[in-house]
Amino acid sequence: MPINHSANFETIPLFDLQEFALGNPLDRQQFINQLRNVCHHIGFFYIKNHGVHIELMHKMLELTEAFFNLPQAEKDKINISFSPHYRGYGKLGEELTKGIRDYKETYDFGLEQAARQTSDEQPYLILQGPNQWPESETLRALRWKETVLEYIAAVQTAGTQIMSAMALTLGLPDNYFTDKFCPQQRDAYAILRLLRYPPGRMNPHSVEPELGVGPHTDTGCLVMLLQDTVGGLEVQNCRGEWIAAPPIDGTYVVNIGEMLQLWSNNYFLATPHRVINTSSRIRHSVPFFVEPLLSTVVTPLEISPELLQNMERPNANPATKVVYGDHMLHVYQRSFQ
Repeated sequence: MPINHSANFETIPLFDLQEFALGNPLDRQQFINQLRNVCHHIGFFYIKNHGVHIELMHKMLELTEAFFNLPQAEKDKINISFSPHYRGYGKLGEELTKGIRDYKETYDFGLEQAARQTSDEQPYLILQGPNQWPESETLRALRWKETVLEYIAAVQTAGTQIMSAMALTLGLPDNYFTDKFCPQQRDAYAILRLLRYPPGRMNPHSVEPELGVGPHTDTGCLVMLLQDTVGGLEVQNCRGEWIAAPPIDGTYVVNIGEMLQLWSNNYFLATPHRVINTSSRIRHSVPFFVEPLLSTVVTPLEISPELLQNMERPNANPATKVVYGDHMLHVYQRSFQ
């Protein structure tokens, strides 16, 4: 697909990850060059041939629907408020985005970890701990927990490979980021979310249907979104227009978060997006948040003069220093008040 180098994009580009993983040197370099342009100008792209089996992707969507179809009382048993680690179910309207209640249900998982002792220096260790799992016999029969953990491992592997390509776009070694994203390390962190958006309903204060989630940029590093067939994700270009990112079977929608924009010294772009379900059908989606170790200290990278010449925005403040775990703890405290 031809790559639009303008932030006034009208479509979301599609990449084939096999061109990076298995391509010849020319294909691989072309992939890196195009990815660099898209990450700088658009901040969103589709990825196919990413290594996650399409049967597992479809199964994950089926299991997402099966969970949300449980009786409300069953879901409430594992409400996120019962977990000090911010793992569990969120009712319709329980989560806030920029202070406004979202019109969606949620279910948050992390890596399956033992709880750790926090300290004044590391309060963020509260984010590590066991998941809450539903006790439904219906879900057990579907191998629900086993499949969710299998899916997390598969999509994390794909995300790590994308981060290798991201490093190369900035002229860094391919392991620059991935060394900090290893799920086997003690401070490892990643989040899988299951989301349900009810059919669109009219907002009494607007001519548009109520937003499932309002305009925002994601707060972490990289998001890999699995969508069902309903659609509703929209991405904002620099003219303020909302561009649809419709579902494409077998692909992920990948987008850059605020922390990766900061890490790249503002070379990468975290782009505003929203979800608005205008259909009469329930929408399900499954975003996976590819995150570094909680102890990672994010500071703006030094960008090569060649890249600086083509920057479309100012560099980040070079004095900026963010402990990743502190940042993510603040995000959860703000979202679930």
